[in-house]
Amino acid sequence: MIPPIPSSFLKIDNMNLSELNQLVENNTVLQQFIDGTSEVKTLKEIKQSIETSNVNAAKANLVHEEEMEDVCTTVESLKQDLTSKMQRYRELDGERVALTH
Repeated sequence: MIPPIPSSFLKIDNMNLSELNQLVENNTVLQQFIDGTSEVKTLKEIKQSIETSNVNAAKANLVHEEEMEDVCTTVESLKQDLTSKMQRYRELDGERVALTH
């Protein structure tokens, strides 16, 4: 997904000493040079694509949030009901065993 890092940069290799000095001495020129490379442009496009996908996924999840909360509440209620009924079953089974022995 992420493009490989080039082993060399022909634009830099082909610069004369004056142009190289400008890159080293002027942060604005350096930043413009970096931002103009195809590698940085590709990474920015990938980053934007990932951010957009994440936002879309989050919105899709939020659509189901209330439904999931309702399901969780129902499951918790059923769990408590099952625990109560299992306890009652054990009590009744204990009484049955006491009566049959």
